[in-house]
Amino acid sequence: MTVSKENKTFLSWEYGFNTFDWGSSVFIHTQWVKKERAMFRKHNVIRVGGLLLLALFMSINIFAQEQVGGNLYDRYKNHAEEYIIQQQSQFNPSIRTPYGLVESPSVTMTKRIVNTAPNQESGNTAQGVVNQQNQQAANMMGGATPNYKPGMTKEEMIAENNRFIKEQMAKQKGYSQPTAENNFAQQSPKEKEYQTMIADLNEAYQVSRYLDKMQYYQSQKYLSDLPNYENAKELIKGMLSGQQPLSIKDAYFAAESAYGNLHLNYDEYTNIINANAKFIKLWLTQQGYNLNNPEALHYGIQHFMSDTLQLTQTKIDDPLSGKFATTHVPYYYDYIDYTATKDKRNYFVTKTLATGTGQCHTLPVTYLVLAEALGVEAYLSYNPEHSFIRFKNNNGVMINFETTVGQFITDQSYLETLPVMAKAKRNNLFLQCLTKKQVVATTLIDLAVNFTREHWVGNEAFIKDCMNSANQHFPNTEYINTSSHYLHRKLYANELNNIVQEKGMKGLNEIPNDPEALKIYQEYQSYMDRVNQLGFQDFPEEEYVRMMEYHDKKGMLQKAKKIDTKTKKSLYLTY
Repeated sequence: MTVSKENKTFLSWEYGFNTFDWGSSVFIHTQWVKKERAMFRKHNVIRVGGLLLLALFMSINIFAQEQVGGNLYDRYKNHAEEYIIQQQSQFNPSIRTPYGLVESPSVTMTKRIVNTAPNQESGNTAQGVVNQQNQQAANMMGGATPNYKPGMTKEEMIAENNRFIKEQMAKQKGYSQPTAENNFAQQSPKEKEYQTMIADLNEAYQVSRYLDKMQYYQSQKYLSDLPNYENAKELIKGMLSGQQPLSIKDAYFAAESAYGNLHLNYDEYTNIINANAKFIKLWLTQQGYNLNNPEALHYGIQHFMSDTLQLTQTKIDDPLSGKFATTHVPYYYDYIDYTATKDKRNYFVTKTLATGTGQCHTLPVTYLVLAEALGVEAYLSYNPEHSFIRFKNNNGVMINFETTVGQFITDQSYLETLPVMAKAKRNNLFLQCLTKKQVVATTLIDLAVNFTREHWVGNEAFIKDCMNSANQHFPNTEYINTSSHYLHRKLYANELNNIVQEKGMKGLNEIPNDPEALKIYQEYQSYMDRVNQLGFQDFPEEEYVRMMEYHDKKGMLQKAKKIDTKTKKSLYLTY
């Protein structure tokens, strides 16, 4: 089961070249990196000069504050930042594609450096920093200034900021008034769909062009790695066809090991799961619970994952020496790279079992593999960009359990959080119970996503085989989860881009003149329409922004406290 592969290094992050939705790109060749570094060295004088100019403005600002209470930095800092970015833009022009202009990676990185530079504010108060951040956000929205007043409470500032954002968004193309009916969207569905398609096409254009130039799919790296994915696919398909024992544990390990460089090998992975199941049984027994009671087993898993539990045992080899205690510490949420943007392994159950940390993808899977080891039935369920556990209590009532917070959540709470999800629920899209076989089928989708993250979508046959094999176990719906939707979009965009390049088209306006290109374009539109009709939705934008801010703050706090969420360690303490 174990597949050993070299560490994955996403060179693109060093230069801000965001090739994929999740931020990673393994397709940036060493020569491209060297070229970018040479370009950076060539124009280093310009950047340093700009930064020195910025420092000069800051010094003048401090002097002015001391002498006359002025704040020249606030007046001139945007000019210095614009100068730096302007110089980079002159030497690194945008890349033109048939779908529009794409910003140069060098400019993207420069903007990151400038925008994340330390903020200065008279008095260095916390409120001052907040005011300046809000002012910078206003400048980014077009230069207008929200009506912030001294002494405003946090709630008043948030309300004013929301009012200002909505006012600015109303001026944007495709804007629609946010309501519950349109999921509080700031753009019309068609405009948002169009912008998504353009982003996918631009991505397909850049990645495919580079891979073709490097003859990537004839390279030793790709050809030597492909069997790992093929073997994992055939193993999982064997489980679904009955040729292999159906195992959630083994299916997830197969999908993850194809990607490689895991925190655990197969023996370690299996031993941890078995040890955890044994601990849960012993703890329940010491608490007086009946192990033949399914609800008691769920109770044990829930407390094992959410609480600090302790066992008192006698040493088998030396019973006269007295008893010893074994403590298991709970799993906790990993807020650092929780979307697996920088490291795909953060979305792996092997990482969660090895480190004791995870998020809304790996923590429910951890629950599932423990339930499988204990022989109790549990179900995986989806919400937009989220997954959780469902199980039946002894009275046959379906219960929702949130592994991320260790709490029970009602269906109504989910429906209230996501206002138009009732339609998706009626169409069996969300808040549904996935059977064990369906959970195993979704690992084929995960496998295809892992392949795409590592090798892009050039091997359509492999990706489509994974998707079609999984789809057979979801006969009444085209949409399975966010990952399957991601794959559909990438495949349509790549296929359409290939035709556009092959026919030498200069823009989307030429697609109606070509029957082959028009057919793919219409299929893409038809797919998106069907998914939208099912009730698929993203998080409401205001809720999503709030959630991202919360997670980012938590991540910074974990880093500041030097909480290690990535290193392999035991969750057991014995004394």
